[in-house]
Amino acid sequence: MRRGVVCFLLLLLAACGPKPVLIGGGLYSDPEGFFSFRLPGGWELVRTKEVKVALIKPHEATGIAMNATPRKRDLPLPILVRHLLIGFEKKEFLEEGPFSFQGREGRRAVVMGEMGGERVKMEALVLKGKGIVYDILFWAPPDLFSERRKEFSAFLRYLKITGP
Repeated sequence: MRRGVVCFLLLLLAACGPKPVLIGGGLYSDPEGFFSFRLPGGWELVRTKEVKVALIKPHEATGIAMNATPRKRDLPLPILVRHLLIGFEKKEFLEEGPFSFQGREGRRAVVMGEMGGERVKMEALVLKGKGIVYDILFWAPPDLFSERRKEFSAFLRYLKITGP
C-alpha cells in the first residue's frame, strides 16, 4: 500500500523539474531569495513546478514541501491553512492554532487525511510575510509520523526565512 503513496508522491514532486543545486555543506538557498536551509541527512531535494522546493525521504511516503507566493488578498490564516490542505481527502484536524516563526505571524495544524487512497498524517505551517505567504507542509504515514517529525523539527531549526 505504501508503495502506491510513494509512487504518487514521487511523481507529484519529482516529475516536474530539475533537481535543485545545493551550495557547500548541504546548504540550499532559494534562487529568488525567499529562504535557505540545511538539507537533513537521508533526505533528497527535488524542485517542482507546484512548489518552490520539496524534500523526500527515499523509499518512504514522507516529504516536506515549501512554497513562497505573493499575497493577492489578506486572507485569514485559518483559510490559508485550509487552502494548503485542499488536495488531501477525509481530513481530520487533530491540532490547530497560532504559530510564530522568526517574527512572522503564522498558523500550524496537524491533520490526519488521505492522499492517493492511503492514510497520511501531516503538519501544515502557514506564515505571513510582507506581501508573501510561506507554506510548509510535512507528511508521513501515521506509523512514521512521530519519528520523522523530529527530522522535520530539525529542518525548521535550520530554515531561515530571508524574504520579506
